[in-house]
Amino acid sequence: MLGEASIRVRPDQAQIQLEVFKVERRSEDAHRDVAVRSQRLEALLEELGVPKDRRTTAGVSVAPQQSWSGSRWERKGWRAANRIVVRLEDATVAGRLIAEAVDRAEATVGGPWWVVTPANPARMDACSQAALQARGKAEAYAAAVGLRLGPVTEIREPGTGHPDRPAQAFAAVAPAAMAARSGGEAPPPQIDVEPGEVDVFGSVEVTFALEG
Repeated sequence: MLGEASIRVRPDQAQIQLEVFKVERRSEDAHRDVAVRSQRLEALLEELGVPKDRRTTAGVSVAPQQSWSGSRWERKGWRAANRIVVRLEDATVAGRLIAEAVDRAEATVGGPWWVVTPANPARMDACSQAALQARGKAEAYAAAVGLRLGPVTEIREPGTGHPDRPAQAFAAVAPAAMAARSGGEAPPPQIDVEPGEVDVFGSVEVTFALEG
């Protein structure tokens, strides 16, 4: 018998992906630019008090930049990129991180998306409620056909993947906008980031013996 439950809970963690990239005619120039702006990101994370174990390098790449000319692919330069995933327990830092990463390092920002960690008690609560629902449904079915529930013979958690995270959304900053700010214009206002609540799901399959 399948039992399911859903609990609304405030997430434990905000995750943000930051990417800096550059396209240049020479790979060395693209790599150098990305390295410099990556150092700016690291300095910002230090300033915001984000520990190193909460930063994960998600990908470093240097690859040819090509375009289709109509008959063949032509190399237009080289694209270097560095992606970092940052995990924040304090959501109030997220808005400043997004604004400053864009302003200081011309970073492309993904997220935030929200995570309920495995240690959150709400996960166990959802499992308990799912098991109780499974028993209640089984009792109702058994009573309807004049039987009663016997002992549990099997408990199995189905391989369902309920997303606790909304899909990532990316926002790129146009070079023209960055050029305008470098000319003395004030940086854009900070966007408030609110975690709200997300759903935590529990799902279980319980098999009961039936007795007459």
